[in-house]
Amino acid sequence: TKERVFYEQKLELFARALKEFNADILCLQEVDFDASRSGFMDQARALAKKAGYPYVAEALSWKTNYIPFPYWPIANHFGKMKSGGAILSRYPI
Repeated sequence: TKERVFYEQKLELFARALKEFNADILCLQEVDFDASRSGFMDQARALAKKAGYPYVAEALSWKTNYIPFPYWPIANHFGKMKSGGAILSRYPI
């Protein structure tokens, strides 16, 4: 797994691109809300804050204490996972 700093840097780049795009509503997939693989970061809320979206809705796909993937080595397993899709909006959802 990558370090949390890696994910923070990527979210910063993504937020800058979103500000330029200036969309009112964003639909995201494969977002971590509280997962070991991304340093237990709530990526949807972190991205919303950085990009200026006051409203966030999440739709969970995974909420489990342990995901044994990738299969080998065990040290690389995802572990705790809470992830899914998200909507970021400038307007109340």
